[in-house]
Amino acid sequence: MWANCKALEDLQSGAFNNFGQSLEQDNLQWKKWYNDEKAEEADLPKAFKEISKFHKLLLLRAMRPDRLTYALSAFILESMGEVYVEQSVLDIDATYKESSAITPIFFVLFPGVEPSGELNFIATKYGFTNKFLTISMGQGQEKRAERSLLDAAKNGTWICLENLHLM
Repeated sequence: MWANCKALEDLQSGAFNNFGQSLEQDNLQWKKWYNDEKAEEADLPKAFKEISKFHKLLLLRAMRPDRLTYALSAFILESMGEVYVEQSVLDIDATYKESSAITPIFFVLFPGVEPSGELNFIATKYGFTNKFLTISMGQGQEKRAERSLLDAAKNGTWICLENLHLM
Protein backbone atom coordinates (compact mmCIF):
# COMPACT_ATOMS: atom_id res chain seq x y z
CA MET A 1 0.00 0.00 0.00
CA TRP A 2 2.88 2.35 0.77
CA ALA A 3 4.12 2.10 -2.82
CA ASN A 4 0.64 3.04 -4.08
CA CYS A 5 0.53 6.03 -1.73
CA LYS A 6 3.98 7.22 -2.77
CA ALA A 7 2.97 6.84 -6.43
CA LEU A 8 0.14 9.33 -5.83
CA GLU A 9 2.76 11.96 -5.00
CA ASP A 10 4.13 11.62 -8.54
CA LEU A 11 0.86 12.70 -10.18
CA GLN A 12 1.22 15.85 -12.27
CA SER A 13 -1.91 17.39 -10.75
CA GLY A 14 -0.10 18.14 -7.51
CA ALA A 15 -3.14 17.03 -5.53
CA PHE A 16 -1.02 14.64 -3.49
CA ASN A 17 2.05 16.77 -2.83
CA ASN A 18 3.56 15.80 0.53
CA PHE A 19 1.10 12.91 0.85
CA GLY A 20 3.62 10.53 2.41
CA GLN A 21 4.61 13.20 4.91
CA SER A 22 0.94 13.77 5.79
CA LEU A 23 0.44 10.04 6.35
CA GLU A 24 3.30 10.08 8.83
CA GLN A 25 2.48 13.35 10.59
CA ASP A 26 -1.33 13.04 10.68
CA ASN A 27 -1.30 9.30 11.26
CA LEU A 28 -4.16 9.32 13.79
CA GLN A 29 -6.47 11.19 11.38
CA TRP A 30 -5.47 8.88 8.52
CA LYS A 31 -5.98 5.82 10.72
CA LYS A 32 -9.46 7.04 11.62
CA TRP A 33 -10.29 7.58 7.94
CA TYR A 34 -8.75 4.26 6.91
CA ASN A 35 -10.70 2.32 9.55
CA ASP A 36 -14.03 3.95 8.71
CA GLU A 37 -16.54 1.40 7.49
CA LYS A 38 -17.48 3.71 4.59
CA ALA A 39 -14.20 5.47 3.89
CA GLU A 40 -15.58 6.83 0.61
CA GLU A 41 -18.06 8.93 2.62
CA ALA A 42 -15.79 9.81 5.54
CA ASP A 43 -13.98 13.13 5.89
CA LEU A 44 -10.33 13.07 4.93
CA PRO A 45 -7.65 14.56 7.17
CA LYS A 46 -7.49 18.34 6.95
CA ALA A 47 -4.55 18.59 4.53
CA PHE A 48 -6.46 16.57 1.90
CA LYS A 49 -10.04 17.48 2.77
CA GLU A 50 -10.47 19.62 -0.36
CA ILE A 51 -9.18 17.20 -3.02
CA SER A 52 -11.50 16.58 -5.95
CA LYS A 53 -13.86 13.63 -6.02
CA PHE A 54 -11.77 12.10 -8.77
CA HIS A 55 -8.63 12.35 -6.67
CA LYS A 56 -10.50 10.79 -3.78
CA LEU A 57 -11.18 7.82 -6.07
CA LEU A 58 -7.43 7.54 -6.66
CA LEU A 59 -6.84 7.66 -2.92
CA LEU A 60 -9.39 4.91 -2.33
CA ARG A 61 -7.77 2.83 -5.05
CA ALA A 62 -4.43 3.20 -3.32
CA MET A 63 -5.55 2.65 0.26
CA ARG A 64 -9.04 1.14 0.39
CA PRO A 65 -9.68 -0.78 -2.84
CA ASP A 66 -12.47 -2.64 -1.04
CA ARG A 67 -14.53 0.59 -1.09
CA LEU A 68 -13.72 1.62 -4.66
CA THR A 69 -16.77 0.02 -6.28
CA TYR A 70 -19.12 1.93 -4.00
CA ALA A 71 -17.24 5.17 -4.58
CA LEU A 72 -17.22 4.69 -8.35
CA SER A 73 -20.96 4.07 -8.39
CA ALA A 74 -21.58 7.28 -6.44
CA PHE A 75 -19.17 9.23 -8.67
CA ILE A 76 -20.81 7.99 -11.87
CA LEU A 77 -24.29 8.61 -10.47
CA GLU A 78 -23.42 12.20 -9.63
CA SER A 79 -21.39 12.89 -12.79
CA MET A 80 -23.39 11.08 -15.46
CA GLY A 81 -26.74 10.12 -14.01
CA GLU A 82 -28.70 7.16 -12.78
CA VAL A 83 -28.97 5.53 -16.19
CA TYR A 84 -25.28 4.58 -16.00
CA VAL A 85 -25.53 3.01 -12.55
CA GLU A 86 -28.92 1.36 -12.25
CA GLN A 87 -29.28 -1.90 -14.12
CA SER A 88 -32.53 -2.14 -16.00
CA VAL A 89 -34.61 -5.28 -15.89
CA LEU A 90 -34.01 -7.47 -18.92
CA ASP A 91 -36.89 -7.42 -21.40
CA ILE A 92 -36.41 -10.88 -22.88
CA ASP A 93 -39.14 -10.32 -25.48
CA ALA A 94 -37.46 -7.16 -26.81
CA THR A 95 -34.10 -8.94 -26.72
CA TYR A 96 -35.52 -11.79 -28.78
CA LYS A 97 -36.86 -9.35 -31.37
CA GLU A 98 -33.35 -7.86 -31.74
CA SER A 99 -31.79 -11.25 -32.35
CA SER A 100 -31.57 -13.21 -35.60
CA ALA A 101 -29.97 -16.36 -36.93
CA ILE A 102 -26.68 -14.48 -37.22
CA THR A 103 -27.18 -12.34 -34.08
CA PRO A 104 -27.52 -14.75 -31.17
CA ILE A 105 -28.35 -13.86 -27.59
CA PHE A 106 -25.55 -14.46 -25.13
CA PHE A 107 -25.98 -14.08 -21.37
CA VAL A 108 -23.23 -13.74 -18.79
CA LEU A 109 -24.92 -14.40 -15.49
CA PHE A 110 -24.12 -13.80 -11.88
CA PRO A 111 -24.97 -16.02 -8.91
CA GLY A 112 -28.69 -15.99 -8.22
CA VAL A 113 -29.70 -15.02 -11.77
CA GLU A 114 -31.80 -17.66 -13.50
CA PRO A 115 -33.24 -16.75 -16.94
CA SER A 116 -34.28 -20.26 -18.05
CA GLY A 117 -37.91 -19.70 -17.03
CA GLU A 118 -38.09 -16.59 -19.21
CA LEU A 119 -36.30 -18.40 -22.03
CA ASN A 120 -38.83 -21.25 -21.86
CA PHE A 121 -41.66 -18.69 -21.94
CA ILE A 122 -40.25 -17.02 -25.07
CA ALA A 123 -39.58 -20.40 -26.70
CA THR A 124 -43.23 -21.34 -26.15
CA LYS A 125 -44.51 -17.92 -27.29
CA TYR A 126 -42.61 -18.08 -30.57
CA GLY A 127 -43.03 -21.80 -31.25
CA PHE A 128 -39.52 -22.97 -30.44
CA THR A 129 -40.31 -25.47 -27.69
CA ASN A 130 -39.36 -28.41 -29.90
CA LYS A 131 -36.19 -26.57 -31.00
CA PHE A 132 -34.91 -25.59 -27.55
CA LEU A 133 -32.27 -27.58 -25.71
CA THR A 134 -30.85 -26.92 -22.25
CA ILE A 135 -27.58 -28.53 -21.21
CA SER A 136 -26.37 -28.34 -17.63
CA MET A 137 -22.64 -28.00 -18.03
CA GLY A 138 -20.49 -30.18 -15.90
CA GLN A 139 -17.95 -32.90 -16.19
CA GLY A 140 -18.17 -34.65 -19.56
CA GLN A 141 -20.70 -32.26 -21.15
CA GLU A 142 -18.20 -30.30 -23.28
CA LYS A 143 -18.43 -32.55 -26.37
CA ARG A 144 -22.22 -32.69 -26.18
CA ALA A 145 -22.38 -28.90 -25.85
CA GLU A 146 -20.00 -28.42 -28.78
CA ARG A 147 -22.06 -30.75 -31.01
CA SER A 148 -25.27 -29.03 -29.92
CA LEU A 149 -23.85 -25.57 -30.70
CA LEU A 150 -22.84 -26.67 -34.18
CA ASP A 151 -26.28 -28.24 -34.68
CA ALA A 152 -28.02 -25.10 -33.41
CA ALA A 153 -26.00 -22.92 -35.80
CA LYS A 154 -26.78 -25.24 -38.71
CA ASN A 155 -30.47 -25.86 -38.03
CA GLY A 156 -31.58 -22.67 -36.30
CA THR A 157 -32.37 -24.27 -32.97
CA TRP A 158 -31.89 -22.76 -29.54
CA ILE A 159 -29.42 -23.93 -26.94
CA CYS A 160 -28.98 -22.86 -23.34
CA LEU A 161 -25.74 -23.88 -21.63
CA GLU A 162 -26.07 -23.60 -17.88
CA ASN A 163 -23.28 -23.72 -15.34
CA LEU A 164 -24.94 -24.94 -12.19
CA HIS A 165 -21.92 -23.94 -10.10
CA LEU A 166 -22.74 -20.27 -10.70
CA MET A 167 -26.37 -20.52 -9.66
